[in-house]
Amino acid sequence: MASIGAVIAAPAFAATGHAGELDTSWNHSGYTTTSVGSGGFSGALGVAVNGNQVLAVGAEVDSSGNQGFGLARYNKDGSLDTSFGTGGTTTTLFPGTSDDQANAVAYQGDKAVVVGQASADGGVTFNFALARYNKNGSLDTSFGTGGLVVTSFGGGYDFANAVVVKGDSIIVAGVTRPTGGHNELIVAQYTKSGALDPHFGTGGYTTTDFNGNPSNGNSLVLSGGDIIVAGYVTHPAHDVFAVAAFTNNGKLDPHFGTGGKVTTDFGADAFGAHVDASGGKIVVIGSAEVGTREDFAAAMYDSKGNLVPSFNGGTATMSTGSDDFGYSGGFEDGTNVVAIGTAGSESSTFAVGRWTQSGGTDPSFGGGAGFVVTPIDGSSSSGAFAGSFGLDDRIVAVGFADSDFAIASYLSD
Repeated sequence: MASIGAVIAAPAFAATGHAGELDTSWNHSGYTTTSVGSGGFSGALGVAVNGNQVLAVGAEVDSSGNQGFGLARYNKDGSLDTSFGTGGTTTTLFPGTSDDQANAVAYQGDKAVVVGQASADGGVTFNFALARYNKNGSLDTSFGTGGLVVTSFGGGYDFANAVVVKGDSIIVAGVTRPTGGHNELIVAQYTKSGALDPHFGTGGYTTTDFNGNPSNGNSLVLSGGDIIVAGYVTHPAHDVFAVAAFTNNGKLDPHFGTGGKVTTDFGADAFGAHVDASGGKIVVIGSAEVGTREDFAAAMYDSKGNLVPSFNGGTATMSTGSDDFGYSGGFEDGTNVVAIGTAGSESSTFAVGRWTQSGGTDPSFGGGAGFVVTPIDGSSSSGAFAGSFGLDDRIVAVGFADSDFAIASYLSD
């Protein structure tokens, strides 16, 4: 497995080109890879932008074979920020665990809150795992115990998949499975010190499913005073997009959909992966089975949970010509809708697609195709799992290339 260590800083220069092209002000090539940890395996699953810095989080394996949180922070030009951790990266293994993974990150001031799961029995059971880091990459000891929080909700199957920060509150969404039960969507709220907030839900959290079917929360966003959580539901026929809206106290919002919940059926298996909101509208990005192929998929809703007819009737799909899996994206400048993910099944690549506000493939993106696919040089397989539009309106995608963190930057116009 290749390990390139720290990336050498390149001088910044203005990026020029067309929407969808790689942004060559990022490491000259438009992308970079970084080996995180000592065991030769790492991959990024979440990203947050703070000013001119990009923080990617995910999993890394140490020299003893234990998997922990891995973080890497980059400057605007794609070089590693050497003021963070050791040479720009840091790792965390929760005490007594051996199978931990960071899935998402959000900033609380200049501190980074990272969420995922941790296992103390080699991956048999999992608990919510949260860590908060100072600006220099050290753990913030004012949070939880030594900067770490582990929460069990009783069933041994608790995965924290998304996080947003609202003032002093940390809101986390994911999946839980009660003993003897099925998957349920869960939202938990923590105080600034890392304790469950007793004023939210019951004892700091709330769970729900969709008509008794297994339900999974993959992403969340704040919109119109509500906490919007998106994912998918396993129906007897096939999986469908799922969206739930919660009020600030953790109760389902009765004014959204039916009793606070909405599902959207694409006619075959569909998986909602990421949610975004802008201008009173909500969009969920994921993938849907179209014939024998998986395609990027998006569904757009108004503030009440109704599909937006002007967006291609409310749903849209896009194909790069191979299997496409959307894991991130959202509203770009409040209008166009972007999907970020992977293209290809066995030898995958980064892929980014863009729809117009009417739900059609955007001909101004990707040289008229509406999408771009990006093989990372030197890797046999790569893919993007998270993205951001916060770095000078660039589209930043993070994921893996073979066994390293990989970050690509694209021009948006």
